[in-house]
Amino acid sequence: VLLHITSGVGIILMLLFHGKSRSKQLSGLNKTVRHLLTATLSFGILLAFNGSSGTLGELIFTAHVLSVTGFLISFFILERIEVSVLLIYGAGVIAIFSVLVSANVLVGYIEKNNVTGEKTDFYPSPAQTVSQKYLNHTSIDRSFRCGTSGCHPDIHSQWQQSAHRLSSFNNPFYTGSVDYLLSSGDSTAVRWCAGCHDPVMLHTGLLKGRPDKNIPEAHSGITCEVCHSIVEKPDITGNGKYIIGEFDDYPFSRSEGLLSKVNNMLIRVDPRAHKKNMLKPFHSQSEYCLTCHKVSLDTTINHYRWLRGQDEYDAWQHSGVSGNAVASFYAPPAPLKCQDCHMAYERSQDKGHDGGRVRGHYFNAVNTALPSLPSSRNQDWLERTTAFMQDDKISVDLFGIVDNNGLSAPLGDCYTYVPGQEIQLEVVVRTRDVGHGFPGGTIDSNEPWLQLEGLDESGNIVFSNGHLEPDRSVDEKAHFFRGLLLDKNGEFILKRNPHEWVTTLYNNSIPPGSAEVIHYRWSIPQNFDRSLKIVVYLHYRKFNRSITETFLEDPIDLPIITMATDTLILLSGKQDCDRDIKDFLRINDYGIGMFRQNNLQAARSAFEQVVNINPEYADGFVNLSRILIKEGKFSAAEQVLDKAIQIKNGFPKANYFLSLIRKKQGKYKEAVRLFEAVRLEFPNDRILLKELGQTYYFLEHFDLALTTFHNALLIDPEDYQVHYNLMLIHKKMGNQEKARDHQNHYLKYKPDEASRAVSQVTRLKFPNANNEAQLVHHHEL
Repeated sequence: VLLHITSGVGIILMLLFHGKSRSKQLSGLNKTVRHLLTATLSFGILLAFNGSSGTLGELIFTAHVLSVTGFLISFFILERIEVSVLLIYGAGVIAIFSVLVSANVLVGYIEKNNVTGEKTDFYPSPAQTVSQKYLNHTSIDRSFRCGTSGCHPDIHSQWQQSAHRLSSFNNPFYTGSVDYLLSSGDSTAVRWCAGCHDPVMLHTGLLKGRPDKNIPEAHSGITCEVCHSIVEKPDITGNGKYIIGEFDDYPFSRSEGLLSKVNNMLIRVDPRAHKKNMLKPFHSQSEYCLTCHKVSLDTTINHYRWLRGQDEYDAWQHSGVSGNAVASFYAPPAPLKCQDCHMAYERSQDKGHDGGRVRGHYFNAVNTALPSLPSSRNQDWLERTTAFMQDDKISVDLFGIVDNNGLSAPLGDCYTYVPGQEIQLEVVVRTRDVGHGFPGGTIDSNEPWLQLEGLDESGNIVFSNGHLEPDRSVDEKAHFFRGLLLDKNGEFILKRNPHEWVTTLYNNSIPPGSAEVIHYRWSIPQNFDRSLKIVVYLHYRKFNRSITETFLEDPIDLPIITMATDTLILLSGKQDCDRDIKDFLRINDYGIGMFRQNNLQAARSAFEQVVNINPEYADGFVNLSRILIKEGKFSAAEQVLDKAIQIKNGFPKANYFLSLIRKKQGKYKEAVRLFEAVRLEFPNDRILLKELGQTYYFLEHFDLALTTFHNALLIDPEDYQVHYNLMLIHKKMGNQEKARDHQNHYLKYKPDEASRAVSQVTRLKFPNANNEAQLVHHHEL
């Protein structure tokens, strides 16, 4: 591009001086030549300002190419330029171009080497640079140019309103977590955090010692250049394991002032190299997101053992949302990637837009804390996040009531009660437009919970569970959707201090496309004869009150977003309420929740209702087979699976469960045939691969078992069950060294049963937490 522009300038000079040598001015040129020159210059100037991207840019570029071609042909023919003149001016153009390039290379060399050249020490972060040396901050910390150059103002503005922008020491919650880490652990562990939270400081050598939180680089966040400078992801273990490089820059990319504008112009005129540098195929894949959204802690961090931390990727990968899990309860019409939800298209005319749209760089999620802080308050950000959270992500359903006559469900708007009875409210919560577990992220600090209250006709509270206490904490008796992490003393992890985490008391998150049932009990007073309005809310607060008070100098009330709600009226006496509601999907959700609680009788009853109401719902028969298989009733399970296949010919989900039956019956060859048929449509189903690999093992087809389990390992290299099976296979094959290697991996990644003893202290000390930790539990009203 630079040579092209230099040549254009050279031609203008040639015209000027050549014209004078012939006692001519430009006006003396042939009329055709003059018009074509005017068109060439006009379109060239437009190209310099507008660029060649987009429909308009492509039209300008085409017009420029046509006009300059016509101009050169007519000029050399009509003006009869001598060859010697062409050679002289050609040499001049090359000389000017060489000087410009040399100057750019020299400036770039000086700036690139304005670092020590010191070999990097990122330990214990797995991040790397291509050069294995620290980078100059100008190569990864100039996001403002993306917004001010006239190319990507919308994307830059979106990024400014994102958690990625405030991932560093410009985030008081992160700052507080690092401060505690520095005071209680190994200071080098900060570099492990920095791979994803402070990449600018890490890669420029500013974390060789204790971090200076006041320098500009400490407030850079995850910049445009960091994400788009990643050239390779070595594997899919996450933890910020990536390799970052420096671009093959356009001329004057590190300059300021006029030369910086020249650099912007060069990119606009021909953005192909820029696009190749900045947008790689893996940027559009969910595997790219796992780089920082899949976490594990090892002995270098916790001085204890390997533990699985935050992991959105695996929850997504093995779900119906990704299209990989054949046995999922629900799945969207077409598979979705992380980017489809969290980088949904936004209207924009930024350079490089796609039909007036760009991938959103708000990275929409659930962080309502950051836009509420005084230092980063932004009402648009808060409202956008709230709308995202309330957009059918999850539902809550006052599904039914268990009284002396059994379960009444699904309920309509009301229920007629009998005073003096004890009733049990069945509340169903289902994940809908969520591609990973609910909640995602750091499940120890995020705070989703259910609030249920009963109000009489005057609005007086008759009972309440999950309300806010005067100190703004949540009622300890509430049902929470979170993970409760414990340290070695059985105390709660409340300071974002994962380096002290030893075990988890409970994890009440809900998988994608699944449901949970929460039970509430209320003893209706004998003399109670009023109508009662029961309201259930699913609230979400980022972060819990303990985190807020720990990390904010002046704690504020962080927003509480109601993601879903439902209402039921309880009527006294013999007033009629509709009990003939045939909503099979509500019943199906209840069955899923009860199945997950191992209440097979209730789940079977629910799924039987589902297929009776809608005998064309193939998934209803498959769900019924899940119960029958677990009960060992294989013949009955086969019968309902045959019905599912009659409804959906060749239904892979039904064939998968048929293959499980064949495996349990010891009919391994038939099981393999069915598994392999399903595998053709679901090649990346990790559970299917493990079942198939084990079946090959039982058949003593060790080579096929080995290959199958290695395929499963490609999906999750840290799957302890896969390593265990590979250990067994290699022992059978006489590969003792490989068997020991997989044994070591199995022992590393498997859960630590001994750590459960720690939780016993917690269970005795905190009865409400102990109640939440039970697979089946009730909340008394």
